[in-house]
This record gives sequence, structure tokens and C-alpha cells, in this order.
Amino acid sequence: MPTSNLYGCAKGPADELAILREVNRYLRASLHRLRPERKSCASIRRGELSDLLAQLLRAADCLRRTPVHGQAEADSEQASREREHARADIKKRDFEKRFEKDADLDEDADFEKEKSDYRRNLELLQQFLPGLHVRLLTEKARLEAARIQVSAAAAWARVSAKTL
Repeated sequence: MPTSNLYGCAKGPADELAILREVNRYLRASLHRLRPERKSCASIRRGELSDLLAQLLRAADCLRRTPVHGQAEADSEQASREREHARADIKKRDFEKRFEKDADLDEDADFEKEKSDYRRNLELLQQFLPGLHVRLLTEKARLEAARIQVSAAAAWARVSAKTL
């Protein structure tokens, strides 16, 4: 039974594929929500950037857990060949291995596609974040100017109340 770590990445190739798909969906949705055409930062929810970071850490953890392509396959293939020679029922074993190998190839292809999508999402995020940073700094300056204006108006109102 797969177990999960801190970021929710279960140990197992099928689970890692599911986690990577989920992270990719989240990244695509985040890139759409935070798109650069929006001039206002008012649409950014509290904690949204923290959630984005958590998803990135989750994907990084899953990717760290995946074996280097070919390393685990070579080890498992050799062990499989040794078991195969030990069995008398070679035809049955060959059929089972072909079926498993086809399923593994499909899963490997899906995982490679998700890794490629993840990389593309990271590259888009890398291009997008500096612009978002500028927008957030601009918004911070605007809010600070508004705060100063409100403070000045409040001070004027106090002085006016005393003179009346």
C-alpha cells in the first residue's frame, strides 16, 4: 500500500503520475488566474502564492522519488530474467511480462508527458513571476500612498474639530 509524505506524494509510480497531473492542473489554473493581462492585483487571494509554492514543493518531492530513467528498469529486468529462468512455465511468464511491459511503457510515456508539461508550466511561471512582482510592488506603493492620504485627512479632521 502506498504511503504519503509531507506534501502528499504517495510512493508508487501510478501515484506520482496522479500527483504530477494534479500539480500541472493547478499550475495551469494559477497561470490563468494570475495572467499578466490583468493590471490589478485585487484578484489575487490571500495565500494563493503560498499554495502555489506548496504545489511546486509537492511536485519536486515526487520527481525526486522517481528513479533515474533506465536505472530501475535495468535492475528489475535482470531480476526478472533470473526468475524467468528458474520457472518451468516460460510461455506463461513471457505472456505476463509482455503485458506488464506494455502497461509500463504506457505509464512511462504518460509520466514523461506530464514531466514535459510540468517543465513547460515552470518555464511559463519563470517568465511570468517578474511581471507579477512588479504589479505587486506597484499595488503596494498605491496602497501606501492611499494610507498616507487617509492619515493626512484624519489629521486635518482632528485639527479642524479643535478649531471649531
